[in-house]
Amino acid sequence: MPTVYIHIGHGKTGSSWIQSSLRSSRESLASHSLHYANGPDALLTEMNLISSGNGTGLLSSEAEFGRRLSECSHAEGCSLIFSSEFLFKEINDPGVLDFMLPVAKQFGYQTIEILMLIRDPLEYATSLWQQKVKRKGETMEFENNVKTDIMYVQVHERVTNLLEYMDGKENIKLTIRNYNRCKDSLLEEVAQWLRVPASALVVPPFRRVNRSMTRGEIRLQMEFNRVLGICGNLISDPLCEKLTDIEPDRMMPSLAMQESYLKIISPNLARANAFIKKEDQYRFEPQTPTEETDSYLFKQEQIRVIAENVGGEILRLRTAQAGKDQEAHEMHRQLAHLTSENQRIAEDLKRLNEEVRAKSMEIHTLKMAMEKSGADNENSGIIHEVRHLAYRVKKHIRRTFHVIRKK
Repeated sequence: MPTVYIHIGHGKTGSSWIQSSLRSSRESLASHSLHYANGPDALLTEMNLISSGNGTGLLSSEAEFGRRLSECSHAEGCSLIFSSEFLFKEINDPGVLDFMLPVAKQFGYQTIEILMLIRDPLEYATSLWQQKVKRKGETMEFENNVKTDIMYVQVHERVTNLLEYMDGKENIKLTIRNYNRCKDSLLEEVAQWLRVPASALVVPPFRRVNRSMTRGEIRLQMEFNRVLGICGNLISDPLCEKLTDIEPDRMMPSLAMQESYLKIISPNLARANAFIKKEDQYRFEPQTPTEETDSYLFKQEQIRVIAENVGGEILRLRTAQAGKDQEAHEMHRQLAHLTSENQRIAEDLKRLNEEVRAKSMEIHTLKMAMEKSGADNENSGIIHEVRHLAYRVKKHIRRTFHVIRKK
């Protein structure tokens, strides 16, 4: 029976690793009548690149869900796979769970299976803070950030609300796994969810995708954030994509902060655990805080990647500035030419005005002479010539003014 499989994250639970495997396993999955649908990550070819998966926006509206399913009509008879940690937020929006199954049935899919990974609160909080430093230009220290940002609490509220709403839903099955218990066997968990052998999923040739950072990397990114704002593309992205095997540093806040955080989120953890199998339930065990330091170590390969990316950006800006300087030089040259041309036109206009005044005097003199002598038919030719001359002068003046205005 064709099924719509939707992996919704949530954030900081290995989604990038899972998506890297799913992208590379399209052919193998197809042999099991599973289609990993096209999406925002369709053009990514390297397995280490960070993406948001193929499901971003899938559940943003009933119409969009239908549109995305209709795009997969070529995979008739196959079950569909979508994955994005952004779906965790979308599926919590009002009405989404109500329209999912009716829309899926319109396209021949009788069931929907959802995979949600959760993570123990302390590890989640430290990883989320690092992600904010990487991608959102965060400059606030970890403990202060946890105290002020609702995101650290909101995720557990959303998990609880989803679990309570899904309870008893027919034909929509929710599978929950705790990342802290299965992070070393993520692909096996995904394969089990999809009901395929583990061998159907390609194992990425590196340990992590979108790894956490070392203390030195975090501090350097934060200082760049203070100067430039959001600039993870300069430091953290290349470090995490190119040096996937660098071991992240353990980071843990003070015991006072841990106790305060637990007090806030414990009601939601208790409500959520009521719906979760014992082996996957949230755990909150106080851990030894890590000591602060003002000295940071970088390996040679880290320094090389930083120099390549920051230096490359400087070279790009230099090239762009050189192009702008050349453009400014050309505009200055054209301006000088126009100034010279305007001066010439002004001189021509001055000379023309003098000619007009002289011709006007001649016309006036002729008219006076004609009136004095009682102009006859013999003078009609002279009058005609005078009028023709005046017409040519006026026409020349109009043409000159037109040229000046155009310039």
